[in-house]
Amino acid sequence: MSSAALRHGPLEMLQADMLTVVFNGDERTRSLNQRLAAELLAKGRRCLEIGSQSAFPALRLPECDGGLRPIVEILPVQMMSLVLAALGGREAGRFEHTRKITAIE
Repeated sequence: MSSAALRHGPLEMLQADMLTVVFNGDERTRSLNQRLAAELLAKGRRCLEIGSQSAFPALRLPECDGGLRPIVEILPVQMMSLVLAALGGREAGRFEHTRKITAIE
């Protein structure tokens, strides 16, 4: 969601033990997203930035064409989900409570 959309409700639900991931995004909105990340950190929230200027090398991405950016940005999140699944003793991508196709409306 956009940084503005996060401020219109979900921001109120963030707890101190939650991690927020902010994508730096394209040039037009990068400063807004970086400002959101800085505000979250200033309020004592845990926040990671994913983008070309990330403080963490594993989350630092090369600049790329705007059309490819969402694909490149999601890669670190997918890698994190694999690690978290393994740490939790789960198989990533395996549905435990539902099926991939909804059988009941």
